[in-house]
Amino acid sequence: MSFPRILVGWDGSESADAALRVAVSHAQEFGGDVEALVVFAKPGTSAENGRQAPDPERREVLEKFAALFETGPVRLRAVVEATSPARVLARVARDHGFDLIAIGRHSTGRDGDATLHELAAHSTVPLLVVGPEGAGDVGESVVSDR
Repeated sequence: MSFPRILVGWDGSESADAALRVAVSHAQEFGGDVEALVVFAKPGTSAENGRQAPDPERREVLEKFAALFETGPVRLRAVVEATSPARVLARVARDHGFDLIAIGRHSTGRDGDATLHELAAHSTVPLLVVGPEGAGDVGESVVSDR
């Protein structure tokens, strides 16, 4: 199955890197576009599961992304909003015509699971969940086929 436009929720984690690599591989094999989305919480807000990062940390996350795909086919969109990353991903995918959302599975911690569950509840496009590399098989699986 081909997904011409893939949106990747990227937070700099190993599982997000794995999701990005799977999405890029799919796009290269089937001829598609990949866009990575980084969501930061607005300063002074308590966005659920939002990543409230001071400017130096934001810069560090964006620099890590740039180093990961210096010459690659991935566009990066950084968003600062007072809502959860899951809701932003679902809205951007819907409003900008993406065919698939790829997201890394966080094997530990409540926040990763909460983001995934919220995204599954709000997404109108299929989801591809990818486990971190080094955890055996990459562990990709579609959890929603809207």
